Amino acid sequence: MDEAGSDDEGSQQSGAGSSHRSFKGQLDKALTARHEAEARVSTLEEKVKQFEAENTQLKQKVIMSVMF
Repeated sequence: MDEAGSDDEGSQQSGAGSSHRSFKGQLDKALTARHEAEARVSTLEEKVKQFEAENTQLKQKVIMSVMF
């Protein structure tokens, strides 16, 4: 009967290890996705700044052309 109890404990530990690896894998994927998303946000913010600068320049050109 002791052997049966040992088998149950071993299978529980094995299941816990598998669950831990699965969780770690999911966590790694989530962290990678987060880093990729943050990099994408940074890239898009830079593009917005560039578009805003271009828009400001175009506005100034339009104002200058209307004035003269």
